[in-house]
Amino acid sequence: MGTKLFIGSLMVMAVMAAGFAWYFKNTQARITTLVGNQAKLEGVIKTQNETMKTMKENLTKQLNLSKDLNKKLSEAAKQNKQIAELLSKTDIVKNSMADPKRVEGSINEKAKKLFDTIKSITTRPSTQ
Repeated sequence: MGTKLFIGSLMVMAVMAAGFAWYFKNTQARITTLVGNQAKLEGVIKTQNETMKTMKENLTKQLNLSKDLNKKLSEAAKQNKQIAELLSKTDIVKNSMADPKRVEGSINEKAKKLFDTIKSITTRPSTQ
């Protein structure tokens, strides 16, 4: 009877050891998978954070450029209004007949100013 009990307890211990070995192997595989997934997620989070930071910087630059462009546009509109008022008050044909050189110089000067303003508004600033 003692041998049967001994053999029975050895079989129970063998089954328990096999069960523990299976549990240990299965758990280690899960842990390895989870660690790998965590590493991948950390890399993705880092990339997302860098992308969001870059996007915020670009948005700030765009807002500043947009404000600057709107300011220059309003200045150009103001100058355009001044030119329109000047032209509405002036009889160009009469003045051209009286003093063509002065009228030509005045028109060329105002046109150059207008084109310079348009050029300054539409020229892309150099980034450094």
